[in-house]
Amino acid sequence: MAKIYQHEKKNKSKTTMEWTAKIIKHEVYKKDCYRLGSVVFERKPKFIIDIGANWGWFTILAAEKHKNSKILSFEPISENFEKLKENLEKEKNRVKNNQNIQLYKKIVTGNNKAITMRDPKFHSLDGPGSNPGAYKTIYENDSSYLSIKRTKPWSDEEVKDSYEQISIAEIIEEHDIDYIDFLKLDCEGCEYELFEQIFEKNLHHKILNLSMEVHGKKHPEWIELEKKIKSEFHWSKFQSNKSGRNNMCFAKNWINTDCDHYREVMEAVRKKGINNNIKEKK
Repeated sequence: MAKIYQHEKKNKSKTTMEWTAKIIKHEVYKKDCYRLGSVVFERKPKFIIDIGANWGWFTILAAEKHKNSKILSFEPISENFEKLKENLEKEKNRVKNNQNIQLYKKIVTGNNKAITMRDPKFHSLDGPGSNPGAYKTIYENDSSYLSIKRTKPWSDEEVKDSYEQISIAEIIEEHDIDYIDFLKLDCEGCEYELFEQIFEKNLHHKILNLSMEVHGKKHPEWIELEKKIKSEFHWSKFQSNKSGRNNMCFAKNWINTDCDHYREVMEAVRKKGINNNIKEKK
């Protein structure tokens, strides 16, 4: 197990943390920023995966909307993981079938092993740890988007925490997943690690619906990932908010491309003149 160093905990403003908690709940649960509620599922969802579960609001939303789905939630940071469990307990009336929720305090990886985690300093908040969604996993390969060589050590503090690691391929194998009905991925840059393995092992066909925050828009990995997703998924869309900071990717595959929903989407895309954003299955 990799050694991770402890940073000195700062006194956090209760007001700031309360504000942060409200923002997270509002964006993820109330506004449904990952658009779970707008998805037309080809089948009743069997598997929903939440990578970067944070304080659990997407997991809670998924469990509320899809009570019979198996929901796998991954969050490696102890403080966040405790909040995740706490929020699930508080919202147990919403999550009535919570035996289908499985929580894992694990880092999800691709081909490269994680060697440490870092907590970036956000000047708009009260120091390290004030943004519970900002932890970055650092990987062993120097060419990785999140390697020690390519990140800025002076702006981050390493976090001491005990953790386990599991790859996206291992998750699919261990849980005998035929298709991931919805994959929510928000892990501060680890998407590049995961999708390297996903495409290498031809696992993208198993992802029916993808909602992902994409980081590092100025880096070459962004261009390659965008091209690959657009070419390998049946439908995809990349978008940014007005500030250009939150870059989202939504993508979709169909099991059966003879279904009415596939034909409807194909027709709508053709009418908008963006044929290159959807791939017809041969």
